[in-house]
Amino acid sequence: MAGKRRRALGAGLDALIPQQDQETEKEEQTGERAQRKSVSRETSAPTVLSDGSVLKMVRTTSCEPDRSQPRKTFSEESINELAESIRQKGLLEPLIVVQNRDNDRYTIVAGERRWRACTIAGVKEIPVVVRTFESERDQMECSLIENIIREDLNPIEEAQAYQKLINEFSLTQEEVAKTVQKNRTTITNSLRLLKLSEDVQNYVIEGKLDMGHARALLAVEDPKEQKRLADLIIEKNLSVREVERLIASLGKTKKKKPGLDREVAAGYRDCESRMNESLGMKVQVKPKADGKSGRIEITFTSQDEFEKVLERLLEE
Repeated sequence: MAGKRRRALGAGLDALIPQQDQETEKEEQTGERAQRKSVSRETSAPTVLSDGSVLKMVRTTSCEPDRSQPRKTFSEESINELAESIRQKGLLEPLIVVQNRDNDRYTIVAGERRWRACTIAGVKEIPVVVRTFESERDQMECSLIENIIREDLNPIEEAQAYQKLINEFSLTQEEVAKTVQKNRTTITNSLRLLKLSEDVQNYVIEGKLDMGHARALLAVEDPKEQKRLADLIIEKNLSVREVERLIASLGKTKKKKPGLDREVAAGYRDCESRMNESLGMKVQVKPKADGKSGRIEITFTSQDEFEKVLERLLEE
């Protein structure tokens, strides 16, 4: 079964998602592309495409976002710019949707940003490609991959998308890399961002820190220190190189704790052994690094042993 899924993923991104973009408009306006544009110009009968999906016009208000899709944040400025473009040129690329089973509405698989822009632009009807997926898993794969390929995700959302592919679809990093057509090292580096503290991840999501800053902060393990440095980066507008130098200097200033002198340690071990033998109980001597202080731990396993220790300690 797993093998069959791998083949489905490897069937090629062309089979899963369209490669056109609202901004690029690179595809030749022939064949299927011409059909799509004709639907955007006038209301016409639904058109069955070569892959069995259906191209049609639907009311903008009949579409709704997919709650499980990886993209959670949208730039208001970017959407407003796209809305203005749509007002002038129309929506050049259909949304990918699925028909809801329990009503006559549609769930957006790919194109939520375009849908939001159309809503702002006051577009009443939009072109959509209604697709049918064998399972919710196939639908989720398409949504994740479409967002990753279009580079619509911020670094944290992208990392979360990769992690979701791994966790929910049991893919390896190598298989994820092949699926989204990226280098495995890119996937590994992206996933490492999820080790950052929640505060720092939010800074990346909000665009206050970029990918380079985030990677540099991975060298700092303490979440509070990560947050402190992140605030400093934002306040001082530090470059990635400056952050790397700062973190390196912090590492050098942290003095390594001196170890206990060997002869002193040997003396404590000897005392520990003699007390074990004298009391007939487990005794641990735990000196501090300075060799001049510490603590002694005596383990008793019964009331009699406790009274024996107490008697030995209090005897004059």
